[in-house]
Amino acid sequence: MTMGGSHTGDGGGPVPLTRRNALKVFGGAGATAALAGCLGGGDDGGSGSTVTMAPAAGPTTLDPHNHAETTTSTYLIHFYDGLVERNTEMELVPRLAEDWEQVDDTTWRFSLRDDVTFSNGEDFTAETAKYNLDRVSGNLEGAETVTVEGDYASIDSVEVVDDYTVQVNLAAPDPIFLEMQAALRIVPKEYTEENGFDALSDDPVGTGPYELDSWTRQQEMVMTARSDYFDGEPAVGELVWQPMPESSSRISALTTGSVDLIRSANPRNEEQIENSGDLSVERVPSARGAALWLNMWQEIPGGDEPVFHNNREARLAVQYATDIPSIIENILVGNGFEIHGWAYNDQYLGYNDSLDPYPHDPDRAEELLAEAGYSDGFSTTLLVPRGRYFKGVDTAEALATQLGDVGIDVSLDTPEFGTFATQTQEGEIPGMMLAAWGNPTFNPLDPYGNLVHPDGMFSLLPKQNQPSWVGELTSMIETAQQTADREELASQNQDIEALIHEQGVFRFLFQYRDVYGVNDRLEWDPRSDELVDMYPASLAE
Repeated sequence: MTMGGSHTGDGGGPVPLTRRNALKVFGGAGATAALAGCLGGGDDGGSGSTVTMAPAAGPTTLDPHNHAETTTSTYLIHFYDGLVERNTEMELVPRLAEDWEQVDDTTWRFSLRDDVTFSNGEDFTAETAKYNLDRVSGNLEGAETVTVEGDYASIDSVEVVDDYTVQVNLAAPDPIFLEMQAALRIVPKEYTEENGFDALSDDPVGTGPYELDSWTRQQEMVMTARSDYFDGEPAVGELVWQPMPESSSRISALTTGSVDLIRSANPRNEEQIENSGDLSVERVPSARGAALWLNMWQEIPGGDEPVFHNNREARLAVQYATDIPSIIENILVGNGFEIHGWAYNDQYLGYNDSLDPYPHDPDRAEELLAEAGYSDGFSTTLLVPRGRYFKGVDTAEALATQLGDVGIDVSLDTPEFGTFATQTQEGEIPGMMLAAWGNPTFNPLDPYGNLVHPDGMFSLLPKQNQPSWVGELTSMIETAQQTADREELASQNQDIEALIHEQGVFRFLFQYRDVYGVNDRLEWDPRSDELVDMYPASLAE
């Protein structure tokens, strides 16, 4: 769930980052049509070939600056490019920018390609890059605030040096500025000035390898390859996307040949897939980690009692009441790794190996509930989307059962993902929320700004009447957000992890291992950032 808000501070002071998205993810069409599309082009590749995918959800918009979901990004990376991107090894590599230079702690300069056009024929230039950077940082005159503005709040100004060189001036050092450029997709300047940005919501115009052919929301999207794409025509000529929220529907579509690729394949069906003769299972550690948010607001939408506000004992009771290893073993069937913070492992800058996950200890949980003033327990609501996270609802049900065993009565609210995304972005979050954050920057500053800092869009820390530790944590995050030295930043991140752990801000669950089912005719590699990138894909000869 890559889940924008306030703008930059002035005078070079702290700049809270309110939506650092790495890009975070948050019934299909008829099988007959899918099968016809899947088989219609044969296996020769190029403009006559078709590949059909069944993701769990469709996009919420086709404007790349106005969404907060990895699921939507999977579609949009085929229409739009960024200045930089991540390859399958998660390394930053050039895209629309040929090269870049960090001039000093607050100045970046990008040299741009001179051979790129949008799908409508408009040229990509430094003016285009400035236009996009101004929009997402809130510096474009007359433009409405966009969802991703918090990701780029550190941008103070952008200068066009020449037709294909742009300079970005930051208000303060930003340790993950370059990483966030991989999440920024470039839209056309002349087209949106004439038609408005709203035109992109349903009809994307980008520099990417595919164009939109047709789209029926939450049912089917068809993309066609651009023969004039600057990096070469895609090997697959047509992409058909048919969202299927239910895992059983995706498995059935794959095994019957209706689709070529599914995500979130049920581990219990892995043997069935692998024994089919023409299907394979692909697995990759995900950059997404799941957690249980504990709402510390004083007033909670929907009427749940503010149990967790200024009550560390109540939060710790949730930690000890829940058994995460058993959920990984029995529900995820081993496709997860227990975590104790937003730095999942030593791949993440500032991983704190002195911390351990809270153990399952129901007796201790009951003692803590009594100390918290809830000897008889309490009731609350747990929000979790259907069809978005692998075994998300099943995990929520298991957590509810474990919490119920110590006296915490949990009611589940399970909307479909589109409703969940709107609800969470509008702050309509009950006493608990199960969600997962994708962080391919491998730097926990991303979730700190979005999920922990009280100004973050998806933070449930109190915004008023804050305990002293919240102020301390906020200050620590703001200091880290302006630390350019990576060794110093790693130490700061470790201290932030320790305080989050000590206060039980989240019940951390697990880092996912993503599981895909793939038709053997398709040559395709999964990515840790959850994006299903079909541009490098091809069909077996």
